[in-house]
Amino acid sequence: MKYPGIRLQIFCKAPIPGQVKTRLHLENNEAVQVHRALAHRTISMALEAELAPIELWCSPDSEHPFFREFDGKLTLRVQEGHDLGERMLKASQSAEAERCRSVIIGTDCPAIDPPYLDDAMAKLLNHDAVLGPAEDGGYGLIGLSRADAAVFENITWSTHRVCAETCSRFNLLKFNWSLLTLIWDVDRPEDLRRWRTTTEND
Repeated sequence: MKYPGIRLQIFCKAPIPGQVKTRLHLENNEAVQVHRALAHRTISMALEAELAPIELWCSPDSEHPFFREFDGKLTLRVQEGHDLGERMLKASQSAEAERCRSVIIGTDCPAIDPPYLDDAMAKLLNHDAVLGPAEDGGYGLIGLSRADAAVFENITWSTHRVCAETCSRFNLLKFNWSLLTLIWDVDRPEDLRRWRTTTEND
């Protein structure tokens, strides 16, 4: 692998009706299908890229049959924490405990592909942090050379301020950090239409 000292940590919810893609305003079964398709695409892309060891951070546990499809191909971990920030911090700390850097992504950013991951990991070798800003004001990727709770504490998650607040934290911590190119995720009905159009044209 190209980056053995980096852990690619993919955060993924189990495809449980009523608990995934609720903001898309779909019937539960259709929302599950969309979530499964996006997650499968992200995980398969990461496996095929073979850039770094992959950890699938599962929620609420790692026992769902969907996660078990990938058992043996990557490392299954269970998310822990009261909010997204605490869960990401614990994942980052897990990598740091192994003397590794961490790159954390979700499963709903179709714009994240092998070249994007490669660029993020290459930059992380020479930076304290990298961030992949999303069009909605959040971010779809964060990479850290060292875990620091201040990066994740008291962030107003699921708002348009997440990326800006995180960049401010990097500056306060005096991190040497790099901002990647803008990406988009599938969180709203218009995002779903965009993704389906993109998929049809591939």
